[in-house]
Amino acid sequence: MKKLLQGNRPFVLAFVLGAVVLTALPLFQKKLLNAPAPVRALKGWPAGRVSVVSFLPSPCDDAACVERQVAFARSKEHLDDTDGGVVWVTLSPADAGELIEELRAGWVQWAGTDAGTTPEEFARLPGEAVVDQTGALRGFWKDDPEGRGNAINAARLLWRHGVKP
Repeated sequence: MKKLLQGNRPFVLAFVLGAVVLTALPLFQKKLLNAPAPVRALKGWPAGRVSVVSFLPSPCDDAACVERQVAFARSKEHLDDTDGGVVWVTLSPADAGELIEELRAGWVQWAGTDAGTTPEEFARLPGEAVVDQTGALRGFWKDDPEGRGNAINAARLLWRHGVKP
């Protein structure tokens, strides 16, 4: 053992051990990483693609609302390599009140906290949702860089491995 630790051998040993771990890690990732469980099926949601959903009050006329949408749009580049397999959707009560009501009910079921009593109140919550290929809501994430990153990771996992990764 003493001979093994002389000179550059500890570095060689660490390199070989690192190479083995980095080679084996992807093989275990699929078994260790799972997409969030479905919260509920959304009535009227178009199936076929994974969606990252942002909510927008009507009108979106304050600076905080506009900045949320700008940050949401900037995040799109992180999923450009999915070739349209993940879409970015912004909903407002004026355009999609019924879908927002479905998402609001999903929030209450998922988080167990108040999501407002109307689609308009829900649309003011700073959050994003991920909907899978079958139209099932998979969860909500806070509308900040960390939350958006987690939503992107969930969407990528669903896109790459399907609804039962």
